[in-house]
Amino acid sequence: MKEYLAAVSGGPDSMALLDIYKNKIYAVCHVNYNKRETATRDKNITKQYCNKHNIKFYCLNVKKETYDFYKEHNFQTVARIIRYDFFLNVAHKTSKKKILVAHNLDDFAETAYMQQIRSSNALFYGIAKKNYYKDLLVERPLINKRKQELESYCINHKISYGVDETNLMDIYERNKIRKLISSWSSSMFENFIKEINNFNKKNTLKLKNTNKWFDKWSSTKYDNKIFNKIPNNIKAHVIYIFLSKNEIHGCSSNKLEAIAKFICSNSLNVDYRLAEKTLLHKNKNNISIIKLK
Repeated sequence: MKEYLAAVSGGPDSMALLDIYKNKIYAVCHVNYNKRETATRDKNITKQYCNKHNIKFYCLNVKKETYDFYKEHNFQTVARIIRYDFFLNVAHKTSKKKILVAHNLDDFAETAYMQQIRSSNALFYGIAKKNYYKDLLVERPLINKRKQELESYCINHKISYGVDETNLMDIYERNKIRKLISSWSSSMFENFIKEINNFNKKNTLKLKNTNKWFDKWSSTKYDNKIFNKIPNNIKAHVIYIFLSKNEIHGCSSNKLEAIAKFICSNSLNVDYRLAEKTLLHKNKNNISIIKLK
């Protein structure tokens, strides 16, 4: 039974994913951000593969109005929201509840490194093998494979793919980190992964407790009384999850602690400025995110 959707960009990672799991994939979700001349090439590569293997093909052609709708300054943040909302829309259309995404071990390392240098309050560094985007289960079966392995797979199996040339440009923080990590020796890379895995293992119980409290808090629509009951040593971590789920990143540990104190205070109908156009609003019962125009 073909129970999965698959997110496929046309690059070597996602084309390897598509070929390896083609017998389980019902439909492919492809996003054309219209940000580079080779985007149409990647769309055609993906569509041709789907036609050949009788896999449904859904493409989102992102226009300027879409970017304007999300009103965000960071392109990568906007792109992530756009594609995952698109995946969710296709999931509802097709009644498929699971999607495969081609994140690999290099992506895991890049994310972990970014979290580490930011002194993030995350209790898990890297990218989870499975998680949910709203009610869509996101699975990453290639998370333990190196990027080079996946490119070699495509070459050896004669699978066409495109290379996104913007990945080589120093226009995003992740690109700079990607270039840095690609310069590491195999032993440096392996030692870093070992360090991150040890960090994740050490925090397993604390993360489990944090997730339990976050789920309890979110089920009450972020009730202030429930937040006050959360143990003090994990309040900032619960806030970190809350902000991450609202696509708000980069808060320091001190800011997360300040937000926790704000929620626990006696003040009512007040706002905490999270970013230039983003407020955290607290009323008598709960908190909520407000996006300013």
